[in-house]
Amino acid sequence: MNTDQFANRLYRFALSVVRLSRTFQSFPDMPTIRGQLIRAVTSSASNYRASKCARSRREWYAKICIAVEEIDESWFWLIMIVDLEYIPSQKAEIYLKEAEALTKILTKARSSAKKNGI
Repeated sequence: MNTDQFANRLYRFALSVVRLSRTFQSFPDMPTIRGQLIRAVTSSASNYRASKCARSRREWYAKICIAVEEIDESWFWLIMIVDLEYIPSQKAEIYLKEAEALTKILTKARSSAKKNGI
């Protein structure tokens, strides 16, 4: 998968999570948690996209590090949303698996860069 395809995968994931968030049951704490999830998942996609325009390897690495943190945070919020029963776990399963996969891919990119002297 090339960088454009991966950027598109992150973008599509962010879109799907934002759409998913529209289906959450209404609880008093839901707006805060939904907002956190949306901020994290969209930040991951936008920081990865920004990494492609980096002016240096260090700037690229910094953006990748942010993307890793944000996709991992997205995964956290998705788990919390399931545990709080905003959505059934069966409905969230595909999102949790994709968040996990994206986290692993971005973490590997970060680790490889660090190994190669960034």
